Amino acid sequence: MDTDEYINHLQVELKGFSAKEKAELIEEITGHIEEGQNDPHLGSNAQERNKKLDVEMGSPSELGRKLKEIHRPNRWVDFFLVFIPSEVLKYPILIILSMAFGGMSRINSSWASEPYIMASIRVSFLLAILLVVIAKQRQSLTLLLFWLPQSIISVFTLLFREKRWLPQSPFNTQLIGTIESIFWLTLMALLVSWLAYLIWTNHRNPLLVVLALIPILITFGNTTLGSYISTGQFPGGYQLPNLNILVVYGFPFGLYQISVVIWPLLFYVFRNQQVRWLGLLLYAVPLSMMNLVASINYPILTAIWVIPSLIVIIVWLVDIKRHINQPNVAIW
Repeated sequence: MDTDEYINHLQVELKGFSAKEKAELIEEITGHIEEGQNDPHLGSNAQERNKKLDVEMGSPSELGRKLKEIHRPNRWVDFFLVFIPSEVLKYPILIILSMAFGGMSRINSSWASEPYIMASIRVSFLLAILLVVIAKQRQSLTLLLFWLPQSIISVFTLLFREKRWLPQSPFNTQLIGTIESIFWLTLMALLVSWLAYLIWTNHRNPLLVVLALIPILITFGNTTLGSYISTGQFPGGYQLPNLNILVVYGFPFGLYQISVVIWPLLFYVFRNQQVRWLGLLLYAVPLSMMNLVASINYPILTAIWVIPSLIVIIVWLVDIKRHINQPNVAIW
């Protein structure tokens, strides 16, 4: 290992850190390399010790990624890149789309609802893909593992929940419909493969795995619920409880509304592992609890809606036990 060359490459990978943070990290890594090169326990000669250091530390890009995941520079930027697009921008986008398709009063009419829904899904997909590109550019794995599943969900909803791929759909009686269906299916396969690869390469960090799985599990619950509703299982309509906690100037704030602000704040801004797990729990619980209450008389649905919260709790406990038994285990 050429120390100077390695450190020069690492400095490039540490973009996003302040000058002070970068200097501290470089000093720490340089010291670790020098200690390893002089440690007889790593090998009887310099060549052997350098080989073991190469394996231990990985390439500069790998180490840079790990350091970013641990120290996470510009954490507030990641928070805003999750919260603003997912919980703030969506409302003006929906209003604009509703105006484009005949106004708010016509959204539920038979002729307007379908194109409005399809357009809103496509816009959601484009927004998610844009954030995926930004996450990739920022080299933020946590941001990527939030928006990549969202893009997959948009394509899945377009193809399966809205049934745009079925032969009997009028949309697909024309060649353009078939071409578009093939395009979306191919794209979804690529995105799912990418997500599976990221989950596999980061399987030692259960925090990241659960972050990626929560929206997939919630979508699975919504899809199952849609099947129940389509068969007339809820003749009086499916009503989610408000679970209001407080009212501010006449506007009710329920558990869900509060959690959409709190969970990304805890997960993306704080460094403490347990606080970040609490953030994931707040991500999974509110919507699951609301659906659980609404479908309490339907065992299959209630079992499905328990899964997201249960997985967060179980993996959290396993992660705590792992760190107790192996206090020096790396969190990446």
